[in-house]
Amino acid sequence: MRDAVWGGHRLAERLPWVPAGSRLAEAWLVSGHPTAETPVAHGPLAGWRLSRLIREFGIDLVGTRHADTVTHGRFPILLKLLDVDEWLSVQVHPAQGDGRSETFGKTEMWIILAAEPDAELILGLKPGTTLEDIQQAGPSRNLTHWLQRHQVHAGDTFFVPAGQVHALGPGITVLEVQETSDTTWRMYDWDRPPRLEQPRPLHWHESLACLDTGAPVSNPVVPRPATWQGLAASRLITCPQFATDLATVATGETMVGEGDPATCRFVVVLEGSLGIAAAGGSAELGPLDCCLLPAALESFTITGLEHSRAAWVHLP
Repeated sequence: MRDAVWGGHRLAERLPWVPAGSRLAEAWLVSGHPTAETPVAHGPLAGWRLSRLIREFGIDLVGTRHADTVTHGRFPILLKLLDVDEWLSVQVHPAQGDGRSETFGKTEMWIILAAEPDAELILGLKPGTTLEDIQQAGPSRNLTHWLQRHQVHAGDTFFVPAGQVHALGPGITVLEVQETSDTTWRMYDWDRPPRLEQPRPLHWHESLACLDTGAPVSNPVVPRPATWQGLAASRLITCPQFATDLATVATGETMVGEGDPATCRFVVVLEGSLGIAAAGGSAELGPLDCCLLPAALESFTITGLEHSRAAWVHLP
């Protein structure tokens, strides 16, 4: 869990393991980043962290397509919740890790879980904006003149490739799927006063070095019909770093899924509750619970304990 100057209180209302009334900016659901590795919550491996799982199970966990993950020992995908009461900094992420502290770049996507009326976000530059326009604006409020704002509604999805300028606005709660990186280059921070206990420096030159002025903007993504393990689903995003589907499971509906030795997958319950069972055991997943399906899993069964919507994330 992490707080920040922009954090809200809605996650404390939805997550039973967060103290009531707490302000919480981020909750990392699945993370192999050394800044905040997440442990297994239930079962015989409870307390194990992702780095240990990778060491112990290797490609049986991540899949044959991701043997390099075993080599460098860092899980490539990070899932987190964000709750926003004030504007995040205007920021941009690099496409590649630095090879030292970061293995990966930071392409990401947002599934909007909740949005207050008139909520908006920033994603991309206005058409025709040049690097020279950004340089002349500088790290000031003048920069916002060149940025695209988008109205936000619950259920929207936005894709944020590395290099695209962005910022979430007040009144938004999101599920974020991203590469495993904690690098954020801030271009502008809304003239917030400095805080000695939590400094928020700007990274103007680093931002300009990775800013993509020609990146197309998805505003929001238009889902495509798809099928996930026999369920009617919507394909939200497919990119080299991850793919995400959205599926509905009716109360009492049961589906039997097959494993994929090439890759692992995640189930994140957005609404309702699901039962999931496999040879290694079973679990009940409530709202915003997450389950990792290892590559070596031969089959599994998912049952709708109540009408549910779930995101299905996998590594391509």
